[in-house]
Amino acid sequence: MIHATTGATVLGGYDNLTAIRKVINKHGGNIWLHADGAWGGNCVFSPKLKHKVDGIESVDSFNINAHKGLGLPTLCSLLIVNNHLNALSNSNSSGSSYLY
Repeated sequence: MIHATTGATVLGGYDNLTAIRKVINKHGGNIWLHADGAWGGNCVFSPKLKHKVDGIESVDSFNINAHKGLGLPTLCSLLIVNNHLNALSNSNSSGSSYLY
C-alpha cells in the first residue's frame, strides 16, 4: 500500500497522484494506492482547486472528511473505493456492534 496525501494538515501539501500511479504501474501495478483527503480532499468539489488532485481517478481508495472543509457535521465523511468489487463490505463484515 502507498498512502498519498491530498492536503496535509500542516503545510497543505498534495502528493502527485499521477506520478505515484506511474511508478506503481512500472512495478507490476499490484500495490494499493490510497489518497488521504481528510483535510484537503474537499477540493475535488471546486472547479478552481480540483487540479490539486489530478490523477484521483486512478487511486484505489480516497477519503474525504467533509466536516473539515465543507462545514458539515463530524460524521459526514466519505470513503470511496475504485474498481474493487465488495471491498468495503468484505472489510467491514465482522459484525462488530461498536461499528456504526
